[in-house]
Amino acid sequence: MNYRFGVGDEAGQTGFKFESGSTQYFVVTLLFTSDLQTIQTEVAHLHHLLGVSSSLEFKFHSTPRHSRLTFIERAMTLPIAIRSLYVDKHKLPIDFRAMRRWEFYSFFVAQLLSRIPAGELNNTTLIFDEFDKGQTTSTDLRKRLRLLGLWGNTRR
Repeated sequence: MNYRFGVGDEAGQTGFKFESGSTQYFVVTLLFTSDLQTIQTEVAHLHHLLGVSSSLEFKFHSTPRHSRLTFIERAMTLPIAIRSLYVDKHKLPIDFRAMRRWEFYSFFVAQLLSRIPAGELNNTTLIFDEFDKGQTTSTDLRKRLRLLGLWGNTRR
């Protein structure tokens, strides 16, 4: 299926200072839909239903269990497809430790996008959570997507 929108977010840190609190896993997730308005309306309704501010970003790990269950139950009724890439940073080659945070992030976003079945991304608008204040991450991501044939004239 071809989707009009893909909304992305990440969980975990890009760093490798495990003794100082860096997470073992880095996760990139894309939620795909052709009906973004329905998703936005449902998120607003969920904020109201759970009694939280509409400006609050849902943080799954710190959300109470009953709220997580409500979130999952309501998400299952939405017109979405979800694609995720889980990275166990302990198992990565040492070269990854030299990457800057935006390089690490864009590398794995590009890897996730490269694993999505052909045809699903034809004219999809991708919307990512802000990862850095400048254009460094988006520039690096476009470069990586070009190398994979997913950006520019070679898009599938």
